[in-house]
Amino acid sequence: SGSPGLPLSTLPPNTVSLPSSSNPQPPLPTSIAGVVDFKLALNGANFARWRNYITLLLKRYHAEDHVRSGSAGRLAEPDWHDDDDTVVLWFFSTIEGDLLDVVAPAGSTAFTIWTRLHEYFLDNEAEQAMHLGQEFRATTRGDLSVNDYCRRLQGLAAALADVREPVTDRTLTLQM
Repeated sequence: SGSPGLPLSTLPPNTVSLPSSSNPQPPLPTSIAGVVDFKLALNGANFARWRNYITLLLKRYHAEDHVRSGSAGRLAEPDWHDDDDTVVLWFFSTIEGDLLDVVAPAGSTAFTIWTRLHEYFLDNEAEQAMHLGQEFRATTRGDLSVNDYCRRLQGLAAALADVREPVTDRTLTLQM
């Protein structure tokens, strides 16, 4: 389920060749706060945006395998385990606490959290679509700036597309 062309519980194969031992891959950055400056919310309205950011970071640092099936077999390798812990810390720093309580039990791996997030947001598509649709229709500008209001509606439209309820440009324009 989800939007065509977007990865769900797996990512596309990494086509970049692995670095040679004479040119080792630099360690993953411990903080991504300068890149992802928002947190994934429990209501999922920013799930598509969050997933896009994290997917790009995983690709950028050649760490996609940490959220792919079969990654647990490599946890015995110290460097792999350290990198997996770093990806988990990325998740911890970019996901709200209430949602972390749901998707990241103690001892979770990057794959576990990634999978549970997708199950939480995408396996309950009908419920999510209903909730997000109501929120989209009820969103008013209120005290928001025009930019913030438009960004909010676009975020909700992206979240609806993730649960196979795309918002047409016409509907988005009429809501604005």
